Amino acid sequence: MSREVDARGLSCPQPIVLAFHALAEEPGPVTIIVDTQSAVESLKRLLSREKRTVEIIETMETTVFRIGPR
Repeated sequence: MSREVDARGLSCPQPIVLAFHALAEEPGPVTIIVDTQSAVESLKRLLSREKRTVEIIETMETTVFRIGPR
């Protein structure tokens, strides 16, 4: 099973809180979509502690974090 967190339009710390809960609850892949630089930097710090693979896809409007299963 996988989970997607669409945190576009939310200001910090909301995207980080949603990502933290999704990672804690979901052993499968998690996709997190954000649209602010502060959320991108905070997620990078959060994910540096996770023992999961992370793929980061950046576009003009959004950054997508695809986090592998536990």
